[in-house]
Amino acid sequence: MVETYGEGYRVMPDTYVLPEDRKHLIENWGEDITWIVKPIRGSNGRGIYLTKDKENLPERCVVQKYVNNPYLINGVKFDLRIYVLVTNFCPIVAYIYSDGLVRFATNPYTMDNSNKFCHLTNYSLNSKNKVYKAPQDADSIEGQKWRLETLWKYLQSRDIDVEPIKESIKDAVRKTLVAGEHRMKMFFKNPKVRYYDILGIDILLDSDLKPWVLEVNVNPRLLCSSAVDECVKEPLLKEALNIVGYPAGYRPMKLIKSEGDARPDPSLLLSFVRFAEENTRLKKFELILPSPFYPSSLSLTLFDQWSDSWHVRPAETLEELNKLCGSMFLRAPKTNPSYPAIHSRILKSLRKISKSK
Repeated sequence: MVETYGEGYRVMPDTYVLPEDRKHLIENWGEDITWIVKPIRGSNGRGIYLTKDKENLPERCVVQKYVNNPYLINGVKFDLRIYVLVTNFCPIVAYIYSDGLVRFATNPYTMDNSNKFCHLTNYSLNSKNKVYKAPQDADSIEGQKWRLETLWKYLQSRDIDVEPIKESIKDAVRKTLVAGEHRMKMFFKNPKVRYYDILGIDILLDSDLKPWVLEVNVNPRLLCSSAVDECVKEPLLKEALNIVGYPAGYRPMKLIKSEGDARPDPSLLLSFVRFAEENTRLKKFELILPSPFYPSSLSLTLFDQWSDSWHVRPAETLEELNKLCGSMFLRAPKTNPSYPAIHSRILKSLRKISKSK
């Protein structure tokens, strides 16, 4: 990210993907630097370890400089799971959820590289530690998992201003998405198809409360194993499904652009109509991209103009859009099942699956 976009995009520790980046990794290896090694397509903390030895690295893996000065609570390391809903990557449209998870390691933090329980915060790993303590209720500050909103209250009780931290997290997430949009756009090829994804972005706060993006999970765990999970994930899923109009919410009419038609390209217009509709359904999600302060490398000038206008005067922009659309606008299908009923069935199924695990 730094090589492409400059120092302002240094929101992730130095990271190398092997075998492609092996030469660059060896060139930047330092004797006193600790690195964290992660298997390709790994999950649940399996196969992750810390090392200072460059000789026995796996052929295929991700190697990242270890952040060895984490902010600690009661002497224990933690990280944040931030949820981001992406509804388009060409142009990029993303929303960040106001709540999330705070996941604690189970042993006090030390620089003993062999002790995974003091370095890794994965639930699947730490739940196997005999000292693991599950949260008793959704707002508890006991146990190895908190709500993100609980963390903000905890820090405020210690006279820490959390608003700059929140803004820094949004900044880091925006830059991460912008840096990765070229790779991600392959999933958003057909403008008439309703693509969306919920990303789980793992962030570490260092001792200065600076956020570092550790990784982006394209398939985050959405099953519930505690009251904290239910409090965060169930409303998250409901609102995400509502924003994207699941299951059929809005069906495009046949869009025809005749020769000499001065109106914008139908697919671009369709994308912005969806964007406008999504923004009328936001509750705990907040629009973070597009933003006039984070120009997309896949810039679509007309869409950018509309989105910039939306930030300043959404009602007037929507009125202008309605006039522009005319017969090209979207309409709801005649029969549309109740969203709440569908959401309840989905969440009920997820709870059953979770309990059977």
